[in-house]
Amino acid sequence: MARPKFQIQTGQASDGGQVFFAEAQTDRAKKALNRAGFLHAVADSKIPVPACVPIHAWWTRKAEIAVHFIDFADETAKTALLPIAAHMEGSRATDSAEFDPSLVPQGKRPYGFQKAGVTFALRRFAAGKKGVLIADEMGLGKTPQSVLIANSLPRDAKILVLCPASVVSNWGAEWARWDTHNRRVSLVTDPHTKPNTDVLVINYDRFATAGGDDTTTALMTRR
Repeated sequence: MARPKFQIQTGQASDGGQVFFAEAQTDRAKKALNRAGFLHAVADSKIPVPACVPIHAWWTRKAEIAVHFIDFADETAKTALLPIAAHMEGSRATDSAEFDPSLVPQGKRPYGFQKAGVTFALRRFAAGKKGVLIADEMGLGKTPQSVLIANSLPRDAKILVLCPASVVSNWGAEWARWDTHNRRVSLVTDPHTKPNTDVLVINYDRFATAGGDDTTTALMTRR
């Protein structure tokens, strides 16, 4: 079956942001772009269309959406999308030669894909990114990966874990297994307590009851 024909191009919006767009001529191409998350540039669009986007073209500001069509990109757009494609490939890695074994407590052996996840996260943080999403399926060890990532932080770092109530105790158990800093961990069941702790594990509802960031900061204040 033939692939939809169009060309991904890039331009600059008036605010300086990068925009990716394509003029699709066939229904197949339009459906492919629409499913991927591209927006349709029409005169009465509720979302302002950047001036660089032709009317009736399909567009997005999100490189992580446009990168799925990198094979359809012109040279300028492809150059802009190649770093994103490399990051995505790194996120699918099943092992890592760059993994730092000092992050692992003695006697523990993370799986290759867990090493890859930790390496991917730390690489993003080193590049100045503020967060990372570990999207492995349930039961594949995202909690140990999170603890290993935390092991890269200074010993005096304070850590907040927000999670469903059903896994609060599991977080405590996994932290004890994978921690290399002998951090103190508190599992919060009462939002009015003020534990002397390094790691605070609290479920969403308790966090909301506690009043959000200000109260949670108080919960983690040493006395």
